[in-house]
Amino acid sequence: MKISLCAFGLVGYELLCYCAQEKHPIELVVVKQQDSWADKIINECDRNDIPCRLVKNVNTKEVISEFRSRSIDLCLLLWWPDIVRHNLLDSVNIGFINLHPSLLPYNRGMHPYYWSIINDTPAGVSIHFINSEIDSGSVLYQQQIETSITTTGQQLYELNQETIIKLFKERYCDIINTKEIPPPFDVSNHPVHYRKDLGAHSQIILENTYTGKEIINIIRARTFDGGESAYFVLDDKKYFVKISIEEEK
Repeated sequence: MKISLCAFGLVGYELLCYCAQEKHPIELVVVKQQDSWADKIINECDRNDIPCRLVKNVNTKEVISEFRSRSIDLCLLLWWPDIVRHNLLDSVNIGFINLHPSLLPYNRGMHPYYWSIINDTPAGVSIHFINSEIDSGSVLYQQQIETSITTTGQQLYELNQETIIKLFKERYCDIINTKEIPPPFDVSNHPVHYRKDLGAHSQIILENTYTGKEIINIIRARTFDGGESAYFVLDDKKYFVKISIEEEK
């Protein structure tokens, strides 16, 4: 089985290190230029004599040609941010396997940690084949994550990372020996969330009516140590809001 990796970020780096030590040959690693972890990923490839390509976007003629010339069977998308287009999907013999930080088919698309809290849907992670629709391919393995009213978006995001790393390592041998793509699941009642949806939804409109739980969920879903959070606008000024919730002991 000839495998390739598209590795991005902390998760991509940690799983590349794991795959390299497992000694199953890796034909090629693709790294994204805009990734702050790119240098570490490239250094790990050099240390293990794994061919590596630095790209701006994975959907190029050069990457497609290299996948085909190497006769790649499976490409593992390790926290990869780009959508894989049709021509690239067709460049490998079996398919692309993705890591998604939600319990599919719930919360397809971007920022699943946020929508899991907002919509009160099960949280978790999924390892799945991809197809031409976003997060709609066949699921291979999943792990549910327990949350509570005290769980913030940052906490769930970090739990997603920890859980997907653990699940991938547990199932790695099974993953790289997958020879057939199972039937896809029905996603007709599970919408896709896009990047643009997050900012608009996390604005608290002061003139609107919310339940207390709805307000708390919007704020805690956007509570991170750094970066923007939930917000409201008053007198033409924008105010950011974060929350800390502790259960009474």
